[in-house]
Amino acid sequence: MKADNEQAWFRRVRSNNNFLSRRRNLSLAALLLVQALAASVPGHAQIGMLYRLNADSSYQQGCFPPCLCPVMIAQPVTGTFQLIPTGFDALFLTYAVSNVNWIVSMGGTNLVVTGSGTYKIGGEFALQQELSLDLSLGGGPAEHFDSGLVTGPSSFPNINVTISLHGEVCFDTVFVVSASPSPLDQIPLYFPGKTADGQNRSGL
Repeated sequence: MKADNEQAWFRRVRSNNNFLSRRRNLSLAALLLVQALAASVPGHAQIGMLYRLNADSSYQQGCFPPCLCPVMIAQPVTGTFQLIPTGFDALFLTYAVSNVNWIVSMGGTNLVVTGSGTYKIGGEFALQQELSLDLSLGGGPAEHFDSGLVTGPSSFPNINVTISLHGEVCFDTVFVVSASPSPLDQIPLYFPGKTADGQNRSGL
């Protein structure tokens, strides 16, 4: 009986050691992945990068599963935001998102969307990302949109992620964010209603 107990104890020790070894290997792999992500970012992006929304970005409002009513609004979104690195928290590269300035064109009118927030990308076992923004729609009070921490397609520094008010459940407001960095000398930094040189905005 004593020999059986000793063998069981040794098996548990070996099992724990194997688990810790696998965990260390995964953590090392995640660290190397984050380092590779950081290396892929252009040098000037280390002090902030202007992003412009791509053509497949969209604004959606209506019903999502499990509710059965269709999405009532689905419109393209144009605009810019700024991504500024804030550090590394041992698992994620972290960024501040500022100067969000988007336009949703609906029925001949423009819905102006402004705000700011945070973005992070990295992870321990898989590449994950999260975009959290506090957005004002049409000059209204800021509302919190979040993607949650998701494993998603993201060839960083390009960003592809969906943010919503309520996790895309039943009636919700959603932005599909597809954005790519643009050189600061090629695109003006837009602000609500005006261009960077103070002129009235005629469109994006």
